[in-house]
Amino acid sequence: MDSNPFSGLGSAFDKLLAKDRDWFNEQLNPAAGRQTPGPVSAGRLPPAPAAPRPSTLPKTPGPAGAGPSVETSAPVKFLEARFGKDWRYEVASRQRSGDELVVLCKLTLAQDGVTRSQFGKARVLKPGVPRQLAGTVDGIPFQMQVDQGLAPGQDPEEAAYRRAVIDALSKCTETL
Repeated sequence: MDSNPFSGLGSAFDKLLAKDRDWFNEQLNPAAGRQTPGPVSAGRLPPAPAAPRPSTLPKTPGPAGAGPSVETSAPVKFLEARFGKDWRYEVASRQRSGDELVVLCKLTLAQDGVTRSQFGKARVLKPGVPRQLAGTVDGIPFQMQVDQGLAPGQDPEEAAYRRAVIDALSKCTETL
């Protein structure tokens, strides 16, 4: 009689690994059924996902004082300079919580198939209400009022949406 209590576990573990490998192979190529053990070959990989739809953000900067435009923002300029038109982004989620708007942005580089997703957030500003800033510089205290930067009649939530998308795209480009 074998004194090792773990002697029968090797074959059970091998069966578990074989079962998992078969399951993964079926997920990668359901039409082929069971595959032979071994590394995943290029012929058994699933097709590349379709490129995401571009965001529905307006292509123009909007009226004067409307805030930043996504299309003219620093992250978009960086992506266009580095990847040309071979990239897309989509806003997968948009949620408002109190006076803050949070978006989940997905950036896809078409040529490489690289995908990055990041959250961005922006405060929903109140039009016509100046914001009070206070702080210190080199030990000298200061206070000042800052205009919110919203044009009359501008939707504060759409302006926050644009800023949140720019924030998310900036975070995506930092990970490239």
